[in-house]
Amino acid sequence: MKEQYDRQRKSNLQIDSFSRIFSIFCLKTYVLEKIEFNKIELIQHVKDAIRYENIDISFNDLIFDLEEAVCLLQREGLSYFFVHRSFQEYFTALFLAHCPEDVRDTFIDEVCTRHWDNVLSMLYDMASSQLEPSWVARNSDNYIEKYGLTSAKIHPLFGRFRSIILNKNSNGFRVFHLSAGPAWNFISAMRRFYPEIMQDFGTLDFDELEKFAISAGKRVGDDSFIREIDIGINSLEGNTFEILISDIPMDILEKTKITKFTENEFKSIKAIRSGIGKDQEMKSNFLNSLFKES
Repeated sequence: MKEQYDRQRKSNLQIDSFSRIFSIFCLKTYVLEKIEFNKIELIQHVKDAIRYENIDISFNDLIFDLEEAVCLLQREGLSYFFVHRSFQEYFTALFLAHCPEDVRDTFIDEVCTRHWDNVLSMLYDMASSQLEPSWVARNSDNYIEKYGLTSAKIHPLFGRFRSIILNKNSNGFRVFHLSAGPAWNFISAMRRFYPEIMQDFGTLDFDELEKFAISAGKRVGDDSFIREIDIGINSLEGNTFEILISDIPMDILEKTKITKFTENEFKSIKAIRSGIGKDQEMKSNFLNSLFKES
């Protein structure tokens, strides 16, 4: 970006100030899931970013620089776009890497299920030393304490998933998807931070589960644990049903390999947390030794 920034600019901002303002612009538009703007929207977003940084510059000059001098935005007809979406993601992560911890933590919790972009992975690359002893350690401790492998009723499976959603048509029951459990967002973020450790742990096999659903489906009613639901997808053929994970016998769940899948996730998170603890202890011991030597 430095070579681009050396071009003639109207705002006369130093590169650090320019980056901070553009980071706010990117953060706001990212949260709003906006990558295209009309002129009125663009002006408002730019004004908000300038106001946040409390810098006295013309919004028109900054828009000129973004479009003509630095070429981060482009105009087509009446609309403005990011030249590349990765600019929005990078500068959003850059803001988060330097913002207060509570703001960053809230952001992670809110957007961790956006699997289609790289903001969280970029954030981890920029600020892992800040994230690990705070957000990662705190949430890992809560997860390990709540879903430790102590019994069948306290199993990471029940944190990861809430229920099985099935579609029933002329061919019978088919698993449509697994609905999110209370630890879903946390694990989604961990998969973004540690893709090599939080790898895929094999393919799930839903044949036995679908057979179980056929049996349970014969008793659909007030006294049954399978219930018909509306998930709002009009294009889906047939009816949709839900079975809570807690209502499915453990031997059926084990045959789907879903219990092993979530156990492996749990063990990976536990290993990550252990590594963070050892790293923090080593750094603490090193710093303490400096004072003793002096």
